[in-house]
Amino acid sequence: METEHINTPKYYAEMLYILGVALVEIRASDKVEDAHIIADIFHNVPAKISVGATPEDIELEIMSKAKRHGYENYANKMLSHAKHRTKNLKQSTELQ
Repeated sequence: METEHINTPKYYAEMLYILGVALVEIRASDKVEDAHIIADIFHNVPAKISVGATPEDIELEIMSKAKRHGYENYANKMLSHAKHRTKNLKQSTELQ
C-alpha cells in the first residue's frame, strides 16, 4: 500500500469534501449568524492545504474553532460523514 503524496486531491479528499459541504451549508443557511460561524470554522482549510498541513492538523483546527463556537457535534458529524464518503475513493485508488 502506497501512502498518498501530499498536495494531491486524494490526500486531502476528506478536507476538500468537508469544505464543499460547508459551502453548501453556508448557502442554505437561513440565519446569517450560523453562516458566519460555519465560515469561521472552515475558512482556513484552503490555506492549510496550500501550505501542506496534514489532514489531521486541519481537522484539529476545525475542531478547535467548532468547540469555541459550540459547534463540536456539528463538526464531528461533518468530519465523520466526509470520512465515510471519501473512504471508497481512497480504497479504489489503492487497488490501482
